[in-house]
Amino acid sequence: MESCQVNAAPLLAECQNSVDGDDNNIPSPPSRFKPHYWVFNSITNLTLRISWQESDAARLEQQLQNALQLVKEAEKRADEERRRTDEEHVCAKEERGRTKEAEKRADEEQRNRQEAESKIRFTTFEEYIYACHTLLSRPLNIQTDKSLSTQGSITSINNKRCPNLLKPWTDFPVVQQQLFEKFTGLL
Repeated sequence: MESCQVNAAPLLAECQNSVDGDDNNIPSPPSRFKPHYWVFNSITNLTLRISWQESDAARLEQQLQNALQLVKEAEKRADEERRRTDEEHVCAKEERGRTKEAEKRADEEQRNRQEAESKIRFTTFEEYIYACHTLLSRPLNIQTDKSLSTQGSITSINNKRCPNLLKPWTDFPVVQQQLFEKFTGLL
């Protein structure tokens, strides 16, 4: 086998000096290596593009994973916020219920206190007169039907003082009204 020695320095210099108009700015090969260099260049370009696309795909995949993670975290925060809001609504509703119950208890206690105070306070003169009239005078009626009256003997009036003659007091309502007005004027 024969060994082949090639001086690569002039070829490298020629490759570095001539730049093709390609987007990747890859230098064009010397004319004698053009077919082989073109295959090598195409493979290199494809490898670079695949590598770039793979790194780009990996980067996009990572961005997608990050975006999905952010969405999950946002959903989790939103669910937690909804749960917290629901709990606050429940707590507020319970608090309103407790407040209403406390108000009802306070109203009932006030009514009970006022009722107790009205039972133990002194009676005014007007209340006393009204109570005497409604509770004592009105219910007293003379029963004229003997079948509905009590049976038994009549109390003997012997040796007892009693009036022999009863006269009607015709101006009683007027005299009573005058006395009542005079008495209430003193209070």
